Amino acid sequence: MSTLHRRRGAVDPEVYIKQIVDAADEPDAVTPVIFRRFPKEYVRNAVTGKHEWIGGDVVAIFPTLPGGQSPSECTSYQHVGQHGACDGRGLVYRTHKATPEEYADLKAELEAGPFYYRLTVYVRWQQLFDEVRHGRMKYWGAS
Repeated sequence: MSTLHRRRGAVDPEVYIKQIVDAADEPDAVTPVIFRRFPKEYVRNAVTGKHEWIGGDVVAIFPTLPGGQSPSECTSYQHVGQHGACDGRGLVYRTHKATPEEYADLKAELEAGPFYYRLTVYVRWQQLFDEVRHGRMKYWGAS
């Protein structure tokens, strides 16, 4: 993805977003991803009566890929359930940061076929993610 800098009032916002979207849609562009882990819960199994830990699944959030018609929705991916839409900011807020060891399998799955993503891992949500996603929705005709 090309490096673009925006100074307040220096460039038309529509032109700036179009440049970002075009750069992000190039075939060799990297895809930003945020790996998060759902919290684990210690619950009683209703069948066996024993207590056990559940949850802790890792999710990949693609903050620049639209997930639906809503501007707040982006694409997510899990081993179980595969691709789906999510409220990215809300999901980041409700989950924990995943360690490289926790998301290694999921990252390898996404970088292999049939997806072949070129991923750049981010820890925090950035405002630019929203601008790129909204620009893609506009230019792809989703909103």
